Amino acid sequence: MNFQEIVRYFASDDASELLINFTALILQIVVITILLQVAKSAINYVFKGSITSWLRSRTHMTGSRSDTIANLMRNAIIYVLYFVYFYWLLTLIGIPIGTLLAGAGIAGVAIGFGAQELIQDIINGFFIIFEGYYEIGDFVTLPEEDISGTVMDVGIRTTQIKAASGEVFFIPNSSVVIVNNQSRQSRSINLDLPVADGTPIGLLESVVQETTERINQDYENVIVDDPSLVGFVRGIEQTFNYRITFTVKNGEQYMHESKFYREYLKAFEDNQIEIPNSVYDTVE
Repeated sequence: MNFQEIVRYFASDDASELLINFTALILQIVVITILLQVAKSAINYVFKGSITSWLRSRTHMTGSRSDTIANLMRNAIIYVLYFVYFYWLLTLIGIPIGTLLAGAGIAGVAIGFGAQELIQDIINGFFIIFEGYYEIGDFVTLPEEDISGTVMDVGIRTTQIKAASGEVFFIPNSSVVIVNNQSRQSRSINLDLPVADGTPIGLLESVVQETTERINQDYENVIVDDPSLVGFVRGIEQTFNYRITFTVKNGEQYMHESKFYREYLKAFEDNQIEIPNSVYDTVE
């Protein structure tokens, strides 16, 4: 397509050649910019739909894993798309790309020092994704950065983590050294029930056993393993607690710890089992 001819066709007879060339240049920039946006939209559409579905069906990946891999591939293609766009743009403007590339060897050392961190980000990004440190949707803690939250996006250069407060952190992949991924395994809840002096041991154990069995049945969709009646453990000073351990699905521990405590406290109340108000009740 000859943009000069198109502009000349619509231009007035007294239009200068300089104006025609300038208008043709602007028109070309507008066209390639529109093409860039259309290509980006098409890539996003394909990767959000077809590619993600294909990864799940053909590779049997989990949803979060396939989303992460698809997101990485999409980012890589968009980076290439931007490179082609800027190359085309500079060529249109008349900047000698070949000369710049030839001179890159002279400035390569200086640029290389500045690009070291960028290269480290990209390399570490590939390790993070392909070794499965975390995936989109995982709840992670980065001790070195003192950041905890849900992984929102994993790119070639950065990772986005959204904290519980709503803050979004953009972390260079090279800064990700130690990761505590709290979304991979089941979580344990340790319930320590305080035992008052003079409490009938047999009655206490019977009520705890009955309540534990009921909780295990009522919350079978959350509890992933049989509860463990650990028994009596030392508390503060000369007190004792009765410990029960539950294993629940990841992310359920915070909400259900309170619910489980309530079940035991209600059972103690119904059976008139005293609960000490303070660890110092029995200390003279």
